Amino acid sequence: MRFPEAPEIFTSFDYSKFKVLDFNRSIDLHNYNKLLLETEKEFQMQKFPIIVSEKFEIIDGQHRFAVCSSMCAPVYYIVDNKKNASFEDVHSVNRAGKNHTIRDKIEMLMKTGNKAAKQVYIVHDQFDGMFNLSVVASIVLSGNDSGNNKSKMDNIKEIQETELKRAVVIFHAANYLKIKERHSGRIPYAISIIAGRNKIGPLELVSRINDNLSKWTNPKTRTETVEAMLVCYNYNLTKKNRIS
Repeated sequence: MRFPEAPEIFTSFDYSKFKVLDFNRSIDLHNYNKLLLETEKEFQMQKFPIIVSEKFEIIDGQHRFAVCSSMCAPVYYIVDNKKNASFEDVHSVNRAGKNHTIRDKIEMLMKTGNKAAKQVYIVHDQFDGMFNLSVVASIVLSGNDSGNNKSKMDNIKEIQETELKRAVVIFHAANYLKIKERHSGRIPYAISIIAGRNKIGPLELVSRINDNLSKWTNPKTRTETVEAMLVCYNYNLTKKNRIS
C-alpha cells in the first residue's frame, strides 16, 4: 500500500475566508469553552491544523477555528484537494478522528435534508423533548435490520410509517408509566424488548405494571429494567399467562 505525502500546513489570520458548512455539527459550548481554556493555558493549535476544501470550507476543526478566531490567533490549516466538501467528506473525516454520537449524526443529516433524520426529530418533538434524541432514534431504528444505529443512519433515507407508529406507541406507554424515571432511555428500551418478544401492546404492558408498582425494584440498568417490568407484569398471574 502506498501512503500519500504529508500535506503542507498553512497559517492565516484572515478568518473571513473560512466557511463553516451548514451540515457540520453545531458548536458545542462545553467543548468550545474547555478547548478555549486549555488553549489559553498552552497554545498548541499548530499541532492540530484544521482541514479545509479548496474553497476554504471547514471539513474538520470548527471548534479549533472558533477558538483561534476568538483569540485573534493564527489558524493552522491543511487544504484537502477537493473544490467542494460534501456531507460524506465531513462525516468520514470526523468519524476517523473522533467518536460521533448518534445525536451528532442525526443533527448533521437533518441539515442535508435527510428524511429519516427529520422523521426522528418529529417523533422527538411530539413528546416535547422529554426523551433524549439518541433514545428516540434507537427505538425508531430498532425495527430495521440489526446493526449499529449510527451505521443505520448512514444508509436509511426514509423510515417506514409502521416503524414510526410503533415508536410513538412505545413512547406513549413510557410516558404513561407511573415512575419518576419514566423518561430514562432504559424505560422505552425495556418496553420495546418485552412488547416485541411477547407480541403484546406497549400500553397493555405498562397498564399492568402500573397496577403492580409495589413490586417495582428501582432498576439501574437496561437488563434490570426489563426484569423489573416482568416482575410487575407477572405478579399474581398463573404460569401459562406469564411473559418472559
